[in-house]
Amino acid sequence: MSSTIPSTHTAWRVLRQGTPRDSVELQHDVTVRKELEDGEVLVKVKSAAMNPVGYKLMKLVPNFMAYRPLTAEYDFS
Repeated sequence: MSSTIPSTHTAWRVLRQGTPRDSVELQHDVTVRKELEDGEVLVKVKSAAMNPVGYKLMKLVPNFMAYRPLTAEYDFS
C-alpha cells in the first residue's frame, strides 16, 4: 500500500502559558516533518485528547522553559 505524506497537517498548538481555553489554538498549516531520526515513525492520528499532566504544565511552565509554540501532547493509542 502506497501513500503520500502531506506537507502540512492540523494540530492543536500551545501558543502561550495558561488554561487550554486561553492558550491552545487549532492550526491547519503545521509543517509535517519529512526527515525522521533512527527509531522514529510518522503516525496518522484520527482522534486526540488532552493528558491531565499536559493541562497542568500548560498553566504552570513559563513560555521560555516550554519552547512554545508547540504541539499539545504526544500521547496516542
